[in-house]
Amino acid sequence: MNPTKLLEVYRVSTSPDEIFEILELAKVKKQSMLWQSKSNHKLVFHFDVIELDTKNKKISVKYNSTGELIDPTLPVFIKLHFRETLFKGMVLDFNTDNLSINIPNEIHVREYRNSLRIGFFQDEESADVKPITSGPGSDAMASMNVSLRDISKKGLGLLVSSKNIHLFNPGGVVLFFGSSRIKLQDPIKGKVIYKTEYSKRSSGLGYKVGVELDEMIPEEKFDKIISNKKQLFQTTSKTLLDSNVFPDDFKRYFNLEFDRILTKFRTRKSIQKYIEYIESPTTTDFYLVEHIKVLTIVCTYIARSLNWASDISLEKFIYCSFIHDAPLFQFPRLTKIRDKKDFFKMKAQLFENEQKIFFSAPELSSEIALADSAAPPDVVQMLAMQKELPHGDGFPVGLNYKKIPPMAALFIVAHDLTDEILMNYDWSIERWFLKVKDKYNCGNFEKILEGIMNSKEKIRPNLKIKV
Repeated sequence: MNPTKLLEVYRVSTSPDEIFEILELAKVKKQSMLWQSKSNHKLVFHFDVIELDTKNKKISVKYNSTGELIDPTLPVFIKLHFRETLFKGMVLDFNTDNLSINIPNEIHVREYRNSLRIGFFQDEESADVKPITSGPGSDAMASMNVSLRDISKKGLGLLVSSKNIHLFNPGGVVLFFGSSRIKLQDPIKGKVIYKTEYSKRSSGLGYKVGVELDEMIPEEKFDKIISNKKQLFQTTSKTLLDSNVFPDDFKRYFNLEFDRILTKFRTRKSIQKYIEYIESPTTTDFYLVEHIKVLTIVCTYIARSLNWASDISLEKFIYCSFIHDAPLFQFPRLTKIRDKKDFFKMKAQLFENEQKIFFSAPELSSEIALADSAAPPDVVQMLAMQKELPHGDGFPVGLNYKKIPPMAALFIVAHDLTDEILMNYDWSIERWFLKVKDKYNCGNFEKILEGIMNSKEKIRPNLKIKV
C-alpha cells in the first residue's frame, strides 16, 4: 500500500499534548518498528527503546542496524505499539545503532496492517490453520478456516473471530495447512507473534493475529497464493526472462550460453565455492543473488547490442558478474551501495570493518581472478575497475574514461543498468538513459550507450531517443 494512502485511513492528531503523552507512554512498550518505503520494497526495523529529547525536539530509537542501510534522504515511518500510533519524519542524525528524527507535528492513531508482502481484501483469501493448545481434547481439534489478511513467504496475517481468539495467544504454536488456493503436503509450524483488535468488528472478525512461520512457504505454492496479484515487489531474473522485456531470440540465446558457461565454471575449484554460495538454496539474501543473476542478463544484452558477444567475451562478463561481489558475501547490505556518494550518505550506519571492506572489495575480487589460472583474459582488470567512473569520481584509483578499457566500461554501465532494474519497479531503458547520458558522455562509455539505444534488440521499445 502506498504510504500516503495508508496515512489517509488514520485518525490524525495535531495536539502537542496528545503527541507528547503517546510518545511518553510508548517508551515503556515493546514491539515498535520503523521503516522506509523504497522503490520496490519496505526496509523494516524493530526496536524496543525510545528516548525523547524535548529540548531539541527529537526522538531517538535504538535499533538493530546490521540489516539493510537506511537512506537519510528518505522519510522514516515509525509505528509505536502503544495505540498503534503511526507518524513520519526526516532523519536528523544516526550511527550504527541509533537513529534520531524530529518530534512530529501530527500523528496517526489506529491499528494498521503489518508490513508484509501481499495484502488481501476481506473474504478474498483464507487460510487453513490449527492452533496447538494444551488440555483435554486438544489433539482432536480440527483445523479452522480463517480470513487471510496478508502473507509473506514466512509470515501470515490472520483475521480471527472473537469466539476463537483465545486459541491464538502470543508465543503459541499454529500449524499452517494451506489456503483456499493451495494445500501443503506437510503443514508448516509457526508462532503467534501478536494479536490486536481489528476495527471491523461488525464483520465478526474481531482480531488480527500475526504468525511467523518456522519455514518458508514453498516457492511454487506461494506463487499460486498470490497469482491474482498483479503487483510485483521485486524484479527478478526469472520475471525478466519470462516477460516480454527482451526479444525471444535474445532469451533463447542467453539461456543456451549462460547454461553452457556456468556448467564449465561449476567445475573450477578456484571459484567453485562462490558459484555454490550464489546457487545454494540456503542463501537468504534476495538482492545479492538476484543482482548477480540480472547482471549476467544485462551484460549479455549489451554485448549483443555492440556485437561483442563472442564465446570468450560472454565468459568474461558472466565470470565478473559472479565474482565481483564475492568479498561482500558476508556483508550483503554493502552490495546496495552504488558509489562513493552513496557510501558517504550511509557511512554513519556502517561499522569500521564494513567501511574498509567496501572500498577494498574491487581489489579483493580482482585477486580472486588473479589466483585463478583459468580465468578468462581481462577479468582481473575488469574486476579491479568495477567501481571506477568516467569522470574520475569512482574508486579505488579514481581513473577517468581515458584509462578505462572497453570491456571494463561495459561492465560498469551494465552494473548501473542492473541497479536501475532492481531498485525501480517501473524502470524503463529510456528513463535510465536520460538519467545517465551526462554521466557516460565520453569515450567508450558514450559508444556503449549509443549501442544500447540503437540496438535492434530493444528493451521495452516504447520510446525512441536519439543520441
